[in-house]
Amino acid sequence: MLSSAHGFAEKSATLDILKDAIQEVADGATCFGDDNTKILNIAIKKSKSSRSSELLTGREREILQLVAEGLSTRLISESLISVLKLLKITAQI
Repeated sequence: MLSSAHGFAEKSATLDILKDAIQEVADGATCFGDDNTKILNIAIKKSKSSRSSELLTGREREILQLVAEGLSTRLISESLISVLKLLKITAQI
C-alpha cells in the first residue's frame, strides 16, 4: 500500500479536535470522528446480520470512490443528481 488515510477531520472541526486527531494518527491510531465511526459501526453490524458478503452496496461503493478521488460533497451530490436526471430522461424514451 503506497498511501492510505489514517484519519479524517471535517472542515467544521475545531482546532482542538484537529490537534487531537493529528496526535492520535501520529501515535499510530486511526481517527475518523464520532459521526463517521458511528456510520462505520452501523455498516459493520449490518454486514454481520446480513447474508450478503458485501459490506457496501454498489451505490455506497460509487460514492466512496468519489470521496477517495477527492471530490467535495457538493460535486458528489451534483454528480448523483446528474445520474438521476439521466435515468429519468432514459426512462421516458
